[in-house]
Amino acid sequence: MIEEVKNVAEKWNAHQGIEVGVIDLYNDADFNAQVSNEYYSWCTSDSIHPRRAGYLNWWTPYFENYLTINLTLNND
Repeated sequence: MIEEVKNVAEKWNAHQGIEVGVIDLYNDADFNAQVSNEYYSWCTSDSIHPRRAGYLNWWTPYFENYLTINLTLNND
């Protein structure tokens, strides 16, 4: 599914210069390397889906940073 989302983003990026970003936490080695195995187990309910703590403490700061950078760059 991630590859399909990336394909859709590429399609739109090529269409009239529309920029579509993709946040791919599953394959983001830097993002996943930030936490220990114990923290990862505490933050997730399985190998993919976070618990409330995972969203709040781990994913949300990443989303906020990504959106701040990308929305700022696109509005200049």
